[in-house]
Amino acid sequence: MNVTWNSPPLTKFVTVTPTVADANASVTVNGVATTSGNASGAIALNVGSNTITTVVTAQNGAPNTY
Repeated sequence: MNVTWNSPPLTKFVTVTPTVADANASVTVNGVATTSGNASGAIALNVGSNTITTVVTAQNGAPNTY
């Protein structure tokens, strides 16, 4: 599942703060590694629909995309 954000005209950037339940899991936001519980880097938004992909990878290497 991807999250689609409909951005109002004046919104230029957004951050995402993912939190994983398992401390051994890793997480990326739009392909960039992000530490669980910390904000991602600023994600530039276009006016209208924007897709932000978050992938959580379990310790065993199994990914889940949100």
